[in-house]
Amino acid sequence: MVVVDRADEPLRGRLAPDGLALLRLPARARTAVAREAGLELGPSVLEIGGRLVPAERAAVRWALGAVAASPRGRLAGVAPGRALELAAPAAIARPPGSRPLGAWLRARGSGTTVVAAPGAAFLLDGERLELAAKVGAGLPARRELTEGRALAELGPAARAAGADVPEVVEEGELGGRPLLVTTGVEGRPASVLLAERPGDRDALVERIAGWLLRWNLATAAEMAFSRELLERELLAPAGAVGLPDSYVAELGRMGHAAEGKPVRLVAAHNDLTSANVLVARDGRIAVVDWDTAAPLALPLADLFYALADAEAATRGFADRVAASFAAPRDEHERRFRDALALDDAVADLCFHACWLRHAANESLRPEQEARPFLAIVRAIAAQRMRMGG
Repeated sequence: MVVVDRADEPLRGRLAPDGLALLRLPARARTAVAREAGLELGPSVLEIGGRLVPAERAAVRWALGAVAASPRGRLAGVAPGRALELAAPAAIARPPGSRPLGAWLRARGSGTTVVAAPGAAFLLDGERLELAAKVGAGLPARRELTEGRALAELGPAARAAGADVPEVVEEGELGGRPLLVTTGVEGRPASVLLAERPGDRDALVERIAGWLLRWNLATAAEMAFSRELLERELLAPAGAVGLPDSYVAELGRMGHAAEGKPVRLVAAHNDLTSANVLVARDGRIAVVDWDTAAPLALPLADLFYALADAEAATRGFADRVAASFAAPRDEHERRFRDALALDDAVADLCFHACWLRHAANESLRPEQEARPFLAIVRAIAAQRMRMGG
């Protein structure tokens, strides 16, 4: 793809036979540049939050919600309406007779417009998102399954538990980067809805928790808490983020006390942020972004994270540490503990493992980015040590 930012920038002869030009120009200038280069002017698009999306309501609405729900959008306090001001209009142009835009996807589904970008692609049929593609997504160093395999293996039980989950259409590579094409799902990010209507938090959280418990019970596998689990789920992440030795030693003591006790491992999404839960108009939820999912993990982690993130969303993500401590979790946690027959010592370790995992994942990101989960873990560690271990 060739990007054109100036109307006087030469374009003729720069495209391969099936190449694309992204014209970041006003409408009249686009027409003139495409005509001079002998190109056919294709669909109008908007650049929103690093994505190219068709200038159609369904795609724009999704992208605005994604910007508002992103870490940078939350830190900047960007609301969906404000995000629209950041959108830059553009258009796609291509040589006459070249393959239709998105021909590689059209064989897999019907639609009218496909726009590919570094992070995503969309195939739209009127108002309905038919397909979504992700390019180069995920955290390969830490994930146990590719997102496609996670959807194929974990998706059926997740759907049976009551949530819409994308289905895999194609998984492979595009330009040497991982590619995943899935069916689309309906809904707006729960994070956006909670920011708009904080009073809906309890009802929405109950819907998410109910689905999660049904999914956990359907995928549970009983085993004994072991030293291996302690090392993998708690001690290794604690070492990766550089926590105080006293806290790491306390985790070791807690693990020793829980060793041999029964624990039911469950399938986990591992990133159940409210931005990854979409809510349809009829109230049904969908769960997306399964690139860090696992078939067997310590229970409760998805619950703790979902509750804290929903609380943070109602507060505009102003203070994640405060939200993680303020989230009302007692009743939900009790219900999960009873249903999964969790010993108190094991459940306590699950709480620490939840935040250690997110802090360790966070440490893989560029150093200049904020570290809210590290701050949460440090606050939990300090609280634990004040209590005398």
